[in-house]
Amino acid sequence: FVFNWTPSISAGMSTTPPFGWIFACFMVACMGGSSLFALLSQSLSCEKILLYTFLVAAAALSVPIFATSTAYVLTAFLVFEACVGIY
Repeated sequence: FVFNWTPSISAGMSTTPPFGWIFACFMVACMGGSSLFALLSQSLSCEKILLYTFLVAAAALSVPIFATSTAYVLTAFLVFEACVGIY
């Protein structure tokens, strides 16, 4: 993911995307995921949280295989980064 997100997002665009803004959004999603973990851990066990997190992360990383829209790919990557934050 670390090396391949830039070509994945650039593939559907005619101009160079704003990589700095996209990376900043990834960091915000990661931080949001860690905040979400704090909320979820009050009502769920860590094992359940990780199980759901891994399933959502796997689903998010499978979206770029089937989607050609840059918006879908970016959204899937943001969901994956939120899962990284939860982990």
